[in-house]
Amino acid sequence: MSANKFFNRFSEFPRNHRDITALASDTDPLPTPMLVYCGSAGDIAVVDQSGEELIYTVEAGAIIPIVVSQIKATGTDVTQIIGLY
Repeated sequence: MSANKFFNRFSEFPRNHRDITALASDTDPLPTPMLVYCGSAGDIAVVDQSGEELIYTVEAGAIIPIVVSQIKATGTDVTQIIGLY
């Protein structure tokens, strides 16, 4: 396996981040679909890009393993939510 094969994977990593804690809403989507880092343990209610809703129970420091288009206020008690895009 070539070292370049692993290096090329970095092209798929997020390039930006922002605090999205205050963007949790039962009606408004995120400004762009993104990965989500959870700074505290708890529940986070998310909507994926196909419109499916799910509540994840996470430990502090978890990254939700899918790209989400919305974080629902109802069902979310995680704090320090960082969007990675």
